[in-house]
Amino acid sequence: MKTIQVNAYEYNELNDKAKFQAKLWLDEIPLDYDTGEIDENGKPIIKNEYLGDWSDEEINEHCELNNYLFDKWGNCVHHLDISRNKKEAA
Repeated sequence: MKTIQVNAYEYNELNDKAKFQAKLWLDEIPLDYDTGEIDENGKPIIKNEYLGDWSDEEINEHCELNNYLFDKWGNCVHHLDISRNKKEAA
């Protein structure tokens, strides 16, 4: 096994161009929500909410809660073996 060092950033540490890239990634899987309304067939109306439409503060909070980290270009860095993850898994 080789050990490498990776610089990973929280959402709020990214520049505007990288934040835009992060928002594109977050928008790949929108959140579904029930509007509370019923359509003409009696089925609930479900809509999508895109995280890219949220404020930077809301996106930052979401990323912190989900431990999302990004490279300097705004690409999400998945499954890093870092001490924070080891402590949470224990």
